[in-house]
Amino acid sequence: MSRGYFITFEGGEGTGKSTQLTLVDEWLRTLGHRTVVTREPGGTPLAEAVRALLLDPELEPDGLSEIFLLEAARRDHVERVIRPALAEGAAIAGFDNGQVVAIALGNGQPLWETRVAVPRGRTELERMVDIDADPIILDNTVYAVTYQGQIAALELFSGEVIWRRDMSSHAGLGVGPKNVYVTDDASHVWALDRSNSASMWRQSKLEARRVSPPAVFNEFVVVGDLEGYVHWLRKEDGQFVARVRVDSDGIVAAPVATPFAVYVYGSGGELAALQVAQ
Repeated sequence: MSRGYFITFEGGEGTGKSTQLTLVDEWLRTLGHRTVVTREPGGTPLAEAVRALLLDPELEPDGLSEIFLLEAARRDHVERVIRPALAEGAAIAGFDNGQVVAIALGNGQPLWETRVAVPRGRTELERMVDIDADPIILDNTVYAVTYQGQIAALELFSGEVIWRRDMSSHAGLGVGPKNVYVTDDASHVWALDRSNSASMWRQSKLEARRVSPPAVFNEFVVVGDLEGYVHWLRKEDGQFVARVRVDSDGIVAAPVATPFAVYVYGSGGELAALQVAQ
């Protein structure tokens, strides 16, 4: 795969950033290149929500709060838009037939296709193996999980399967230095060894609480639930260490971990930055 290019336009308000971006985008397209245009803060639903908060004249966050909000927006933007687009010149996508596909940005052609799960059963419902959650890329490995299927680790450049095991999830997963963390369909949170998919632990006490994908923050795994609680689990054994309610309407988005805090966005519009008390 050829490596993609990341181009930024910097400048103050009214200096013509948008105009120049549009001109360069049109020029690159006339040369046959495929482009992905985005903005910061923004580019994803969570980051756009942060942008709206920062631009709201009725809200006046202090300097530190503004930095944390911008870091949360950037993290979500990088992981969901920029990193997949720059993964050696390819976008990585999961589809409702259980396939993960690497697509070349230059011409839109597939570079490799790997089936994570094979549909089984007699009815359409039984045969669903959708990849609803975003694949995650870390250390030249793609991690993806399907509904009613399997979780797999794939080699980024070839799509070759490194390992796979049975697992069903429509919520999604998070990846840390040693483990992959998954919320399954029963809202059990799992820790799997990144090297071989061995089970390290399972936390089943959140069953049926519609738990979010896990976020990895320092020594903790963080998840939200349908009642708006955010649960902090120890990475080493999955035991609970803290819980806080952020939004009584529930948590609608995956928590976003940055080096400074975990950001959580609820159905009622509450946005919270959480840290571990020292």
